[in-house]
This record gives sequence, C-alpha cells and structure tokens, in this order.
Amino acid sequence: MKRSTLIALLLLCGTQIASAQDWAKATLEKSPRHREWVTVKHDNRSVETFVVYPESKRQDPSRTDHP
Repeated sequence: MKRSTLIALLLLCGTQIASAQDWAKATLEKSPRHREWVTVKHDNRSVETFVVYPESKRQDPSRTDHP
C-alpha cells in the first residue's frame, strides 16, 4: 500500500513539475541568444565547449558604468 501511494505521489509531482516548466521553455525560445563553440585552454589541454548567452546591443555587456 505504501509503495503504490508513493508511486502515485511521484507521478503527480512529476506532471506538475513538467507543466510548470512550459512557461520557462516558451520564454527561452523567444529570447534572443548568442550561441558559439569556444576552446578553453588550461595547461596542455584544450576543451571545446558550447556557450549560450543573451544577445546584447552593448559591445561589452559586463561593464555597467557606460550605456
């Protein structure tokens, strides 16, 4: 009995979590993002990684002291 109750509870929570993410997925799909492959080097090793970040009209978005 406890096992079936636990399974039912997990299924119920799982469907609520999945539907709660729908708005987040829709927002991400609408947002302009920049995607690129970047080589990260450390010591004698290089790793290719895929980076995604928001588009920005500013040349250097890390600086907040200029418009």
